[in-house]
Amino acid sequence: GGGGGGGRDAGGGLYLSLGGGNVGISGAGTNGAGGFAFNVSNPSQYTAGGTGSPDSKLGNIGGGAEGQAGGALAWTNDIAVTPGQVVTVNAAGGRIRIISGAGRSYPYLAASVFDPTLAYRYWRINATATTNGSAVGIFEVELRTAVGGADVTTPSTPTTGGGAGTVGATAPAVDNNTTTYWNGSFTPPSWIRFDLATPRMIKEVAILARDLQVTPYTGAPTSFTVEASEDGVDFATAATFTGVTGWSNTVFKTFPI
Repeated sequence: GGGGGGGRDAGGGLYLSLGGGNVGISGAGTNGAGGFAFNVSNPSQYTAGGTGSPDSKLGNIGGGAEGQAGGALAWTNDIAVTPGQVVTVNAAGGRIRIISGAGRSYPYLAASVFDPTLAYRYWRINATATTNGSAVGIFEVELRTAVGGADVTTPSTPTTGGGAGTVGATAPAVDNNTTTYWNGSFTPPSWIRFDLATPRMIKEVAILARDLQVTPYTGAPTSFTVEASEDGVDFATAATFTGVTGWSNTVFKTFPI
């Protein structure tokens, strides 16, 4: 139903208790000074109801005019946060939707589950095996928003890489030069990450691999995942490919997402 009592805790945050559960927003604790966490201990108790008891900074919590039934909660006003502040939401496997004042919608899935209907800023290729057991080698990677579409990476796209061992420079994978390449560590797995600056809905990945038994030996990826992330830290698997064959050093191989 509607909201219950509310107030501010000793840490300078907010605390609001509701029948069947609680919502705590704290200025101190596990999330650090100035951070806050959201937790519903019994979300099934929250059904359509009144407008709740709004806090001057928190906004309204409760069913409201939109009738947030089924355990859903809605803030109808903004919460003032500082840039860079981390907001942790425990949705118990549910869906979270954030709508900005500009009208943009940012839906998220809990537990790092990939949603093909969403756009993601960060994309990553994580190779776990290669054709010859050597380090993965890639001349070029193209990320496409449509099957057979144009590459959205450019030579200025920020890239980083990592793995079980030292990896090579990652910029060659997006420099549009098919003679330069990125090589992963000689002990798998190895990954390369792409920062697209703005979220994009990638539908196809194209890879031009370096599968050469010449120094330095590198192989095409035979098992790898394509992963997506909102923050560049927590990645969800968008697609998994295993037993990939038929690589060429001169022809891109495409993989639908």
